Amino acid sequence: MNSYYWGAASSIAAVHGVLRHLSDEDNFRSKLGLNQKRFDRALNHTTSKYEAEVKVSDAWHRLAALVILLSAFERYMAAVTSLAVASDPSLTPGFPKVVEGLALRKHNVRLAEHDLVNVVKGDWSSRAAAYARLFGENTHVSNAIGELDAMRRARNQIAHEFATVERQPIGPHAALLVGARQTAAAFNDVSVSEKRLLNWFDVVRGVVRRVDEQLLRDFIGNYEVPALYLEWAADPVGFESASGVSASLGRYSKERNAKRFLGLAMNKPRLSMAYVRSVITFCNAL
Repeated sequence: MNSYYWGAASSIAAVHGVLRHLSDEDNFRSKLGLNQKRFDRALNHTTSKYEAEVKVSDAWHRLAALVILLSAFERYMAAVTSLAVASDPSLTPGFPKVVEGLALRKHNVRLAEHDLVNVVKGDWSSRAAAYARLFGENTHVSNAIGELDAMRRARNQIAHEFATVERQPIGPHAALLVGARQTAAAFNDVSVSEKRLLNWFDVVRGVVRRVDEQLLRDFIGNYEVPALYLEWAADPVGFESASGVSASLGRYSKERNAKRFLGLAMNKPRLSMAYVRSVITFCNAL
């Protein structure tokens, strides 16, 4: 997310830095190194017009960043709460667990599942309440409800401006005109300053950090790596095909392939064999 936002934001700022010193008589394409043929048609106009286009692009980039930020955050909340439930189906804070999720996973035992839908659906007051009912209150989440809901409403407004809405039936040519105007209106109706967007980045970062702290401490613990190993070990080829992580080499032992797989999955290429053996030993003892 940071790479996406700051890569484009810095590029746009650099372009603005050049354009502010140019007039319509100047060749802005030459100054910006945009002399390639693919720009001949799209940028065949004045400096001032191009500068206006860049400003519009900058504004839309912030709106797109907000949509991506909220989507990534909601995927995180869905994943981390699912992980907590998988690790501790009884949702009893602390260790050792009353019900060990890893043992259930290894022996393919399925219990009644907790409903996590309300953690990622609806307004943030209801989401925070659903989270608290399952995992206990997180004061950082509760304190961030106002900002999180403002983000949700802004994101929804952006998305809804492009959605099909029911209107009185009109002809296709009129619909095309209205659609174009609606898209242009969306730019005026929904705006997010960089200052506010960066504040929302901080809000999401803070919530993620505190949710991580709570769920890792009370429910997840060291569940992730053994669970990952168990899923991979059951069918290495099938798992790697589905996940896109290619680690298994036919000429090596399963233990060495496990080291390679966990190193790739955890982004730790220097993972020690001693650590991998400890994971395997633990899983075998379940």
